Amino acid sequence: MNEHNPIAQLVLKIQQAWMDKVANKPTFKFVSVLIKPEESRVYEGFCKLESTANGRLPEVFVTQLTAFTDTDTFSGALRSHNY
Repeated sequence: MNEHNPIAQLVLKIQQAWMDKVANKPTFKFVSVLIKPEESRVYEGFCKLESTANGRLPEVFVTQLTAFTDTDTFSGALRSHNY
């Protein structure tokens, strides 16, 4: 990864936070991450990267990117999403 690329630096920061807080904890079954709206594109890239063979983390990522506008519409957005 190019350490001079600001996007790569942000992804590396997310990967390190994951390793520190989540990785290799077999009792964890589900992880929910709260992010700021301005971080959403970088986090989406992180999830897509980790869902491929190029991912660096030991866990298997199944990424479900569902757009929603507020907490009241989140469940409905999940149900109506075509997979």
